[in-house]
Amino acid sequence: MTNAARHAHAKQLSVQVGRSDGNYLVTVEDDGNGFDTSQPAPSGHFGLQIMQARAKHIGGTVELQSAPGSGTRITLMWSVEERD
Repeated sequence: MTNAARHAHAKQLSVQVGRSDGNYLVTVEDDGNGFDTSQPAPSGHFGLQIMQARAKHIGGTVELQSAPGSGTRITLMWSVEERD
């Protein structure tokens, strides 16, 4: 959320938490500047790599959607087995 304000200059940010098809989801979406996801991260910027590593650690994935001028949406998805 800090990055959305600091780097993307977002004015609005939403966080949604839910469950779908046996998976848990957390989606963070902003109306900021957005960026070209096909380009490598600028030198010294590791935020997305760290998010992906943390998601992998819990058996999850991170999905990123962004485009210049269109904001950014990041979704963390992971599965947690139900316990009796």
